[in-house]
Amino acid sequence: MEKEYIKDLKCNYLVLKGKNSEKSYKNKMLEQYTIPGLVRTEIRCIDNLELFYYDITDLKTIHSIWQENTLHFEEVKTLLERIFEIIDNSMEYFLEQDDFILNTEYMYVKGKLEKLQLCYFPGFGENIVSQLAAFFEYIMNKADYKEEPLVLLIYALYKESREKNTTLYKLKEILKTYNHQQIKVKKIVPSQVIGSTENKIPISKNEKTFQQDTGVKKEETDRSGEYEKQEEISFYELQTYILGGAAVAVGIGALLILYKGGILSNEMGEPDFIKLLAGSAVMVSLVGYVITKLFDPKYKSTKMVTKVMYEDSKERLTDKNLSEQGKSPEEQIYATVKGTILKDNELTNPDEECVTQILDEEEKTEILYRQPEPTYCLVAKDKENLIDIPIDCFPFYIGKDKNRNGLVLKENSVSRLHAVFTIRDGEVFLTDLGSTNGTHVNGQKLLKNQPVPINNSDELAFSRVFYLFKMKEF
Repeated sequence: MEKEYIKDLKCNYLVLKGKNSEKSYKNKMLEQYTIPGLVRTEIRCIDNLELFYYDITDLKTIHSIWQENTLHFEEVKTLLERIFEIIDNSMEYFLEQDDFILNTEYMYVKGKLEKLQLCYFPGFGENIVSQLAAFFEYIMNKADYKEEPLVLLIYALYKESREKNTTLYKLKEILKTYNHQQIKVKKIVPSQVIGSTENKIPISKNEKTFQQDTGVKKEETDRSGEYEKQEEISFYELQTYILGGAAVAVGIGALLILYKGGILSNEMGEPDFIKLLAGSAVMVSLVGYVITKLFDPKYKSTKMVTKVMYEDSKERLTDKNLSEQGKSPEEQIYATVKGTILKDNELTNPDEECVTQILDEEEKTEILYRQPEPTYCLVAKDKENLIDIPIDCFPFYIGKDKNRNGLVLKENSVSRLHAVFTIRDGEVFLTDLGSTNGTHVNGQKLLKNQPVPINNSDELAFSRVFYLFKMKEF
């Protein structure tokens, strides 16, 4: 992807070269509408070649802002929420998700992260989830690993993005679960844990924690539970050590040259200890200054390494037991009690005879029944065609074009790309895509490119083809 920067009297532009001069409907959307969250784009055609001019006046890239910074939970979460919001909004304009450029050098902000703007490049075609996986990896390398919520969030997103057949929806759901930086905790006296069935925390069979016969007593247990743990290691590059050694060598060489030149000797040619001491002090100071600059901690490189850890079963709960409490392992990894971080699901305090139970904002009630997601379909009003047409994915397009539509209509009065169903926050919308003969909902003609919410049993007309919209709940 070729890029260049052009500056005229009023504006600064990022220019990307397209493939040809044939304009697609996506190009028309960029030209005719001001789409929220996208960098303002102007398309010019020169010598049968499309040039996309992105107005980046007064904008800064995320790469330049984050280059020297360590990333924190709130700013990362805010940025990711904004990215997903922009992608969701683009569905109203029928833009392909894979044409967004999710590279920090093409993400622009003006002031706050909430005002993030993305570059949309028709024909880019890079899988959106793969781009996000690379972006999550970038964040992992710059994250502040002292912030446990940030570590949990990015690791969960990165892990999901590497799974086969994952979707943008799954990544958004993971982001929604991380609404706060801390997980509340409470303490339970061991007698309550043992004697009360309401507060009792399930313990695995191979773990021995308390005995009731002679009071509260802790048992010695073996170390068990081997697992892998990702840790960030900071280190200096080899060239840093080479430059440091070179600086020391230059300092020693300079002293020898001064000594051989007689600068550090007296009139008799013998070493002058005062001059020698002064020269050595000056040289040590210069070399020391260079060394401190070379080995500044901000020049450290970081990498992720995998370590094999052994979890002590003493005073711990297993992931299986945690899942029995209705909480995911990620929610249990870190908790804060009296300002002390308890890691790896450690639930007992060595100084106090009590057990720590990790809670959410409110104590959870066990869910015996979970409401399933509704399904949607179209029912033809033509008695000769009684087959329900499922709407199994969104956006769901309708028209004559066999390659781009979920429902292909053979009616000649239907446009090639006639209408589209979209969903937002559980509500389904229908949008007419500028069709020749129009789209109707309950007899009312829709305005072009204006999403309209539809309800169960609404009558839909695509030109002269009629359907009933049905929502089925189980």
